[in-house]
Amino acid sequence: MKNNWRITLGERIEHFAMRDRNKPKNKKANGKKANGKNAGHQSVHVKPAKPDKEKPKKPAAASRPATPPNPPPAGGRMEAFLACARQAVGGVYCTPADEPRCTDCSGLVRRCYRQATGQDITGDSHEQIKMGAPVPRSSVQPGDLLFWDTMNEKEVRGGNSASHVGIASGGNHMLNALNENLGIAESDLSSNYWTLEVTFLGARRLEF
Repeated sequence: MKNNWRITLGERIEHFAMRDRNKPKNKKANGKKANGKNAGHQSVHVKPAKPDKEKPKKPAAASRPATPPNPPPAGGRMEAFLACARQAVGGVYCTPADEPRCTDCSGLVRRCYRQATGQDITGDSHEQIKMGAPVPRSSVQPGDLLFWDTMNEKEVRGGNSASHVGIASGGNHMLNALNENLGIAESDLSSNYWTLEVTFLGARRLEF
């Protein structure tokens, strides 16, 4: 019986030895079957990463349209009108006006009114004398228009002889475009020319 038990035990040992040899080695490591063929990588379940919670984006602030500048008050426009005429002193005279290189008397009024108000007016002194409101000479203020007959009624148009116009600047002075020799200047209305040689036709006050 001992011999039989030994054989049987030997057979059993051999049996387990054979079974161990036939088992795939490190199955998890190399993923091979017992016959040595590649069985492919073992599928691994990976938990999907949780997406980061995006913070709600603040809506972009709507671009505000540029606020148009408020028009200057009447006094401001009048000052701008006078400032334009003063800055023109020393400029070149030509007729008809050829802006911005040169201008004549009514062209200077037109240039400065447009610059002060953004509005265009006629460039003819015979038409400008019809604009605005009449003002007595004793009530003339800086910025009022002063009209003259400098041609002894030889230049009549539009029913009047207003051949010249200037801008009252205060202190009995007037800003005006005179001629090619004198250019644009500030005239003293107490001089003989303005008191004896030409005729004052009236003053007008434009709307600003």
